[in-house]
Amino acid sequence: MCRQKGFPFPCTSSSVTNVNPSILALLAACSIPTLAAGTIYYVAPPPLGSDDHPGSEEKPFATIARGLQALGPGDTLYLRDGIYRITEPIRIQTVGTEEAWITIAAHPGETALIDAAGSIPGSQRDIHRQGAITVTGAEYTRLHGLRVENSHRAGIMVTDPSRHITIERCFVRKTFKSGIAGWNVHHFKVLGNEVVEANTQLMRLYGSAARETPHEAVSIAGCVHFEVAYNHVHHCGKEGIDVKEVSRHGVVHNNYVHDLPRQGLYVDAWFGLLEDVEFHSNIVHDCEWGLALSVEGRESELRNIRIHHNVLYRTRGSGIYFGTWGGNGPRSDIRITNNTLWRNGSVEHWAGPTGSIDVRSTNTRNVLIANNIMRAGGAFDIATFLDPDDAAAWEEHGIVITHNLVEGVRDRTTEGIDGYGRVFVNPGLHALKGDPLFAQTAVGDFSLREGSPALGTGLDDPDLYRGESRYLGAVPPEQPVSGD
Repeated sequence: MCRQKGFPFPCTSSSVTNVNPSILALLAACSIPTLAAGTIYYVAPPPLGSDDHPGSEEKPFATIARGLQALGPGDTLYLRDGIYRITEPIRIQTVGTEEAWITIAAHPGETALIDAAGSIPGSQRDIHRQGAITVTGAEYTRLHGLRVENSHRAGIMVTDPSRHITIERCFVRKTFKSGIAGWNVHHFKVLGNEVVEANTQLMRLYGSAARETPHEAVSIAGCVHFEVAYNHVHHCGKEGIDVKEVSRHGVVHNNYVHDLPRQGLYVDAWFGLLEDVEFHSNIVHDCEWGLALSVEGRESELRNIRIHHNVLYRTRGSGIYFGTWGGNGPRSDIRITNNTLWRNGSVEHWAGPTGSIDVRSTNTRNVLIANNIMRAGGAFDIATFLDPDDAAAWEEHGIVITHNLVEGVRDRTTEGIDGYGRVFVNPGLHALKGDPLFAQTAVGDFSLREGSPALGTGLDDPDLYRGESRYLGAVPPEQPVSGD
């Protein structure tokens, strides 16, 4: 596991230069996968490669398509160093087994760049569920260490009926749609990748640039049993990581998401029930919203969402936001515990006053907000749609706010613009007020100094903590976190 000062970080091989060099050194140290004992095939650009070759290390194939044709359970396809310019999507339909996965990977120590600039869809409709790499109907297949750039579609798209698919340590840059996406995939893992410049209008071929680009940098749509972890998502055109539609039974953890024009993390129900998703140990900063919970589709519902041990800071809108967008459907059974929020929201945000934790949707029930640290929030630390004096409404909605560290007393109510509504400031029960004594916010270190009021004062529930002490916020004592 890669760690920066005791806090896990995404395992990618980054080319960007504006990230802390110590993080990049840790990312580069992540290991390559263990391969099954099958046949190893090779692809290399001409003149070394030829599709008339047997695909050996000495005589590799020339095209990825030819290499894919050769693969069976347990086999590996290595892409040698070079640029693979494609004129149509690479379609992967390989079928491995639980004991014999198929691996498609860049050769260790080499860069295999798939340049999709010349892959031109015939129309806007032709990009539906397509990527420069399109995985469909595949099973027990792993993509490792590939570099995909300049796609007029998505970067890497995985669609049903695929299952047991892992995308790991890939680098995706400059795509019209998502950098990496999965639609209705069962047992799907997105691990240690880097996505930059996804959802860019620069890759649009059809339609007006006044229309937004489709989907998000990393889109998890209708997936079942999924994991999105250790990814680095930044400088894209829309949202960061979105779990949406009817996805269920998944976890989003240890991702580093920053510098986006919309929310860094997003859970968004469409077409039915989205349930049982956990967000933990993520770092989000310099986005519009930190983490948004939304039910935008008609007759849709969001249920059983756990949000804990995340660090969210320097967001223009609220750090954690219960959105009122779209159909504003029901959401319930949500736990927001042990998160650290710093400099979230503002008094003059375009949506109205915003702050640290913002429970704005009135269609919300059974929520626990506990053990969080909020500092330097814009208009408020915690605010909800409920009047603090309306005890019957609080009981009806089942919202509990307790044992949080807040900055202090704020104005009692705030008014949003049309569609965003009013919220009431409420620090909750057993609130502590004061300075959490963060170690060094200037470099993103939110560990707690000795004497912090957040140490030893958390809710008496051992399941909430990492270690023995009862602490508030995301960072266990003596485990600093740095995201800059």
